[in-house]
Amino acid sequence: MFSKAWIKTGIAFLSLITVVGCSEFLKGKKQEQEVIELSDDKFACLKVVPKNLKKMTLGTATETEISTSFSCVQQSLLYFEKRTQGSYEDGYTPEDLRKFFGKYFLKENNITPEISRELLKFKKALFGGSSEWISKAEVRLLVDFMGPVKNEMLLLSKHMGVLLLKKQPQDLKPTEAADAVEQLRSSLQNLMRNTEIAKSDYSFADGKKLMMGLSNFVTGTEAFEPYTKLAKWMPLVESIKRFLIGERAQLAGLNDWSVALNNFVDLYNIFLRYHYLIQHESTNSKEGLKNFTGFGMQVYELIYGSFQMNKAGEIPFKDIDSLIDQAVVAFKIPFSLNAVTLKETYRVAVLRILEPYRNGDTRGLGALTRTHMLSLKREVNVWRLTQAFIDKLSFAGQKNMISQVSLLESYAQFNTQEIIREGIDRDPLEQEALRRSWVDFGVLLKSNNPVVFGETGRYLVSNRQKMLPHTWKTLTRFNVIKAFQRTVMIGYADKNPSDLVNAAISEASFVKAYDDFRLLGVAIKAFDPRNANTGARNLKEANYFTFSGNGDALMDFKESFEFFSIMTSAGLGTSTDIAKDMEKLNCTSAKIDIFGFKMLKEACFASELHKNFRTYFDNLFVMGSYVSGLSEAQWGEFIGTLLRATRISDPRGGLLETSDLRSLVVVLHYTEDLMVTYDQDGNRTLSLDEIYSSAPRFMSFLRQTNPGTSDGNLRDGLAYMLIYGKKPSILDMIGFKASIIFRDPPEANHLNILKVIEVLKDDLK
Repeated sequence: MFSKAWIKTGIAFLSLITVVGCSEFLKGKKQEQEVIELSDDKFACLKVVPKNLKKMTLGTATETEISTSFSCVQQSLLYFEKRTQGSYEDGYTPEDLRKFFGKYFLKENNITPEISRELLKFKKALFGGSSEWISKAEVRLLVDFMGPVKNEMLLLSKHMGVLLLKKQPQDLKPTEAADAVEQLRSSLQNLMRNTEIAKSDYSFADGKKLMMGLSNFVTGTEAFEPYTKLAKWMPLVESIKRFLIGERAQLAGLNDWSVALNNFVDLYNIFLRYHYLIQHESTNSKEGLKNFTGFGMQVYELIYGSFQMNKAGEIPFKDIDSLIDQAVVAFKIPFSLNAVTLKETYRVAVLRILEPYRNGDTRGLGALTRTHMLSLKREVNVWRLTQAFIDKLSFAGQKNMISQVSLLESYAQFNTQEIIREGIDRDPLEQEALRRSWVDFGVLLKSNNPVVFGETGRYLVSNRQKMLPHTWKTLTRFNVIKAFQRTVMIGYADKNPSDLVNAAISEASFVKAYDDFRLLGVAIKAFDPRNANTGARNLKEANYFTFSGNGDALMDFKESFEFFSIMTSAGLGTSTDIAKDMEKLNCTSAKIDIFGFKMLKEACFASELHKNFRTYFDNLFVMGSYVSGLSEAQWGEFIGTLLRATRISDPRGGLLETSDLRSLVVVLHYTEDLMVTYDQDGNRTLSLDEIYSSAPRFMSFLRQTNPGTSDGNLRDGLAYMLIYGKKPSILDMIGFKASIIFRDPPEANHLNILKVIEVLKDDLK
């Protein structure tokens, strides 16, 4: 990681001041009457300074080695300052320094003229004076400065193992990393206050030249990262500096330098936390999730408190783009995410979610502002408030569950105001926004058919939905999907966007959402790249096939939550589980689909799906019983109808793609939702009256596809399709209406619902 390389080099640089002082600043001409050799007893200690310097940069130097090395160099500096003469009467040029290095210290690899000049430039930043030479008085200043350097190095020595990643995560004490970072922060701030750097015009570019020069000088040694590694990370380091500090930021005074220095220490703190904790952590536990949330807040505070954000009130998109460009090169980015996708996605998120009142107007939008950051923080705090409630719940029994009744009682008794005020946000206006979000959460919990997940993450569909229990894990999934749903509603709701409970997304807006995030969806393999925009079709599905669907051509608050719950748990989760199992059952072919996954052999898939249906769909209780009772012939009709209703690939190939499987799984959930919603007598079929009760939901759709037909005939036409699985002709309708006068028609089962979906497949698009 770049941070490790730079911490090593930075700390080595502090130590190098000792060598620099001894060798560079005293490379002058010796007075004739004094012969100085390293064998002299006065300088015998210098022989071990390089070795101790190496130990310092590796974090293995003892306090004695640090103290003796600094004392040795200080005494040597004072001696040389008195006994040597440079090109100037009272000072030394860069060439003087090089000569001294070459003669006394560096027999094989002398420093270059360029490094000498950069060292003197750094000297000027530390103590003032000229960048062309160093005076004897400045050598004495260096000696004095080495006192604080030694003290800080002694304080840092006990933390070097942590700072340089020498410790194993499991061996780290709870506060050890935080203590190390705070000591690093304190030491660097103290040293800075002992210099004149805050009054100088020393720049990042100057520091980069010096660091690169020193790294090149020590290439291949164990004490420093090799030059090639440092060169590799340098573009990323520079882009981070540009992101946090600004492209041409002028640090004016000690406070600016202090803020900038804190930014980089905070960044390293984030890196350490990731290295020692986050990358080994799981979000499947309460403690693990808290750590992830805390890590996210650390990143947020770094950006919000960055020098550039504080000074300019914004971070230009061009600086964010630069950071993304370098991060994509430096790191292994998951999925097929590239710089173009990442840059487009964050811009859309800023435009639509963090500044929704723009209504998509991009004019004048060129930076991430403090307002955007506060909008982001609000959404994070909404998540935190809900999660605080979940974390405080009392789960009972061997499976640590809580009933729906107890959950609602806890919701009513939860001291929201205290939690918000004491642990989340003290701003009165933000508190009001959080209280509104709490009401939104309650609306979802109190729904007639509340969303409940199983321990495997599957969306449970039952005619006893209010009786199903929750666990910490399932409620946390609930919170994750709620957070995602909120962002979509905020960004794309047309109706009352400031009040999400009463907000709704139109077809045009949902189509826009799919357009906006198409690149991301394709990259993470959530969208089929061959398909046109599916926003219109999915909005219809949310309207017709979710528990709360009402067919009004708008996706409201409850419908959106249920739709996203099905998409994530079924379309992505269950389908992935089935695909993995099919590979174990040798039902995969060598052919690869558009997503890069193995295609399934249709016959093998159909057979194994029948055998394992209740395992794969343990969340579809009624359908599980129905499928278990099917004969092989009946199953053949069921799976054939299901595939025709959902298939995207060419059926002639005998193979199923990932898109086919996802569509199949989702449609099974839709079918179960409809059955559970309208099967009022619980006999697992739909009677004529139950079918009629479902008609209002589909009436707007039926009117669109059958213009000029009366609502009564549309209702009867829906009943005919559900009972007989085909669109009725005029004669069919006459016969059907006559028959139901004298006798009850057959009742519709799951297969009948699938047949209607098959018949209306093209109309639903």
